[in-house]
Amino acid sequence: MPDKASAAVTYTAAGSTVILGMTANEFAALGGLAIAGLAFVTNAVITWWYKREHLKIARARAQIEDDSDE
Repeated sequence: MPDKASAAVTYTAAGSTVILGMTANEFAALGGLAIAGLAFVTNAVITWWYKREHLKIARARAQIEDDSDE
């Protein structure tokens, strides 16, 4: 059991050293990277949704044209 506790303390100390040892420029770079990643994912989701909606409309139009041909 002490091995798990010491491992947790070691990882916590290492993580806090990395976080607290960063400069303002490094924080800004990580923040910019996070925002860029979020923007990429948001754009991908919105594009997928609009293409799905466009496909629904196209299918409905095709169905209407098929019904009018009969």
